[in-house]
Amino acid sequence: MKRYFVTALLVLAACASQPEEIATAYVSPLHYKNFDCEQLEMEAERVSRRALELHASLKDTADTDEVQMGVGLILLWPTLFWLEGGDGAEAMEYARIKGERDAIERTAIQKKCAIEFQKTAAAPSGIDQQAGLAAQPSVAATSPSSRIALPPAEYKPLPVGTVVTYDTWSYTVTTSDGYNIRFKTNDGNWKKYYAVFGKHGDNVYLSGEWDSSGQDWESDLDAGSKAALETIWPLKVGKKVKLNSEESRDGYSGTPNTRPWTVALEVVRAEILELNGLLYSTYVIQEHAVSGAVIGSNYGTDDPEGYLETKWYDPESGLVLKSVKEVTLGPKKGDRKEYSLVRVRFLRPN
Repeated sequence: MKRYFVTALLVLAACASQPEEIATAYVSPLHYKNFDCEQLEMEAERVSRRALELHASLKDTADTDEVQMGVGLILLWPTLFWLEGGDGAEAMEYARIKGERDAIERTAIQKKCAIEFQKTAAAPSGIDQQAGLAAQPSVAATSPSSRIALPPAEYKPLPVGTVVTYDTWSYTVTTSDGYNIRFKTNDGNWKKYYAVFGKHGDNVYLSGEWDSSGQDWESDLDAGSKAALETIWPLKVGKKVKLNSEESRDGYSGTPNTRPWTVALEVVRAEILELNGLLYSTYVIQEHAVSGAVIGSNYGTDDPEGYLETKWYDPESGLVLKSVKEVTLGPKKGDRKEYSLVRVRFLRPN
């Protein structure tokens, strides 16, 4: 009996892998460094077509092996000898194609090419979650929490017309002037970033996310805060800045309400972030914000509030790839919201 058990293990090991289980082979983005956007688009289409073909073929092979293994174990051992077995040339090509796709995506982001990287909510016929360039099986590579060392990162403004889509919201850049970026969100709010991490405009703190009053708060950064934000660049682990801001709104009785905020920013580490099956070298920035009580409120319920937001910033693209925000003070303490990048579209230069 012992001998048969060992044999079963050996035969199981010979089954072909499902495409989702095939690890990505590394392909250096340097291979595409001399490609322009049009050439990258052509490569993306080629890689996508071939990935879909290989995915279908590999899945069919793996499914057949699994069925034959089940029949063999339950009914008759000789059936197992008909297994196609193991991972062959197609699996090796699929691993390489996945690596080419990753390299193309990273190069396209760096060159600000108009190539969409789209994650669909549900993929048909067993095709994986990322549909922008190719089928996107899971990546068994470096841990997302791996600490790394990065060189100082210079400020990289987003061009006008850039459309950034996260899984819970999106925005379009309308103005880009030095450290000032102005954009409109998909829900119609106008907001501004200053040096990426300074935010002002409509409902930029907890207002609009957890505030049920239905009133918009408007905020601005003072000159001292803007000057402090500029000193965080180039990004480097250990850098810290402190900002002061004030929100205002029209009170219900016609008396203006104001609320001061103190925001502390710190570059806490550099690490590898795994997102949609891709690995990114990111700086991690923490934003700890605390408000004062609302001045001018007639209700006496607008107590101080606060939150801690962690952002993963990709210096190659100039984008925040992921954010996790947790309320640390106030009536909504413990509430948590997060978002991550789905796709970005850069306007191609004329």
